Amino acid sequence: MPSPADLATLLEVRSAKHVDFDTHWLDFASSRRTGSIGRDVGLVEFCERCDSVELWAHPRPNDQLVLVWLLDAGAAWAAWGASTPEAWFNLLTQDPEALPQLRSSVVALLEELPSRGSGLGATEMRMLELLSAGHVRPYDLFPGHEKLRPRRTFDYWETGALLDGLARCPVPAISGLDDGPFDLDMHEDPERHQRYKRSRLALTGLGRVIVAGAGDFSQYNPIHRWWGGTELTNDRLWRWDAESRTLVTP
Repeated sequence: MPSPADLATLLEVRSAKHVDFDTHWLDFASSRRTGSIGRDVGLVEFCERCDSVELWAHPRPNDQLVLVWLLDAGAAWAAWGASTPEAWFNLLTQDPEALPQLRSSVVALLEELPSRGSGLGATEMRMLELLSAGHVRPYDLFPGHEKLRPRRTFDYWETGALLDGLARCPVPAISGLDDGPFDLDMHEDPERHQRYKRSRLALTGLGRVIVAGAGDFSQYNPIHRWWGGTELTNDRLWRWDAESRTLVTP
């Protein structure tokens, strides 16, 4: 997220500081939407011209995190950035009336911790389950409109990185992923991107064992990723027990 100073610049009246595109909050707004107010006003000045202002936020976890940050909901934001998931887990015992969608996001993000049994988060497990059900193209495993997977904890780039992690490791759970990694360079190369999209994926032996509930991805592969402010490694692998809805300490 931008620093307080960068946020202030983003939301203030347009000036010489906004010479680059995407440095003013109205850069993406069309003149049709802003009307006579124009595209140079600051957010405060814009709101002062309105009779009322409503703030709408999607219930998806990332949108709720942005809302927490924007509203300066200090306890929740500090919990997400903490070095362990414990403070975030403790939010389940609180009742944040001003943020009615936060509780479901707390649970959704806890479910993305490595699970007690498989060592994979919920999104990763859903990918393996979809493959097991016969959906073999990479983008079949991504969330989206009218897709087979309603879970939308992570967005496009994060989902692609998770798929890379399952397929590009010492003992993969998924085989057949052509090209990669899932980055901007690949997307800007039409040939590589087409090759990626045409990949025909399959579960490996480890993938089948994990789907059957008898394997742990972390026993065969190095883990190093961030969950909020928590650095997850094999030696420091916080887990989530979905059945008991409890944290499992490393």
